[in-house]
Amino acid sequence: MALSLVASFGLVGNSLTVLVLVFKFDQKSSFNTLLAALVTADSLLVAFYLMDSCYLSALGNDEPTWYLWLFPHLFHPAKNMVNAYCVYMVVAVAAER
Repeated sequence: MALSLVASFGLVGNSLTVLVLVFKFDQKSSFNTLLAALVTADSLLVAFYLMDSCYLSALGNDEPTWYLWLFPHLFHPAKNMVNAYCVYMVVAVAAER
């Protein structure tokens, strides 16, 4: 429950940050673009963790066969790719500064 609440606030905050960074026409810079990409990656990561926690709490010990097939072949690799993307974006923002 607490994870869902924190993740929801994180997604709302990240959405507002993307709106401010993308639609500020007078401040177009490479740093703002990198920050927008970092916020997008962070939102994707929060969404993956929220999806995992919701599935696990809703399904309990009775995972359906589609979940047992999709988790190791799609969800888990995609979550790891987004996690690596977040790390690379943090490094890119740090190198830009």
